[in-house]
Amino acid sequence: MLTLKSATELDKMRTAGLYVWHALQIAGSMIRPGITTGEIDAVIERFYKDFNAVPLFKGYPGKVPFPAVTCISVNEEVVHGIPGRRRLLEGDIVGVDTGCKVAGWCADSAITFPVGKISEQKRRLLDVTRRTLEIAATELSRCKLWSDVARQM
Repeated sequence: MLTLKSATELDKMRTAGLYVWHALQIAGSMIRPGITTGEIDAVIERFYKDFNAVPLFKGYPGKVPFPAVTCISVNEEVVHGIPGRRRLLEGDIVGVDTGCKVAGWCADSAITFPVGKISEQKRRLLDVTRRTLEIAATELSRCKLWSDVARQM
């Protein structure tokens, strides 16, 4: 169980979470046909820099260190898409994942956005996954085990 030493520690954790939330709101406001995934990443990187938040993904070790502060996946790409020159098209769905560290506390989250008008099939996918998340969030407070939550899906 997580034990916080003081309200100050809770404030630091909350701040990290709010920065990630804000970064995802910035991404959402930029999503439109014609923008590149690299342009979105650059604005979020600037936001973190302006608030002295340390991006969690950029430079993440591997054979080649991860080159961006976001993972942006388009359509069938599952996770960890690398932002770059790819331009978003009307009808795409785009997953944006980002994280940062503030005063030793980390936060990480992702949201999927529609680009303009999307097909009914894609709309249904977004609606079903959002509803599933809402059910899980409600049931986690009532259930003792994750498997109890999953059975209800």
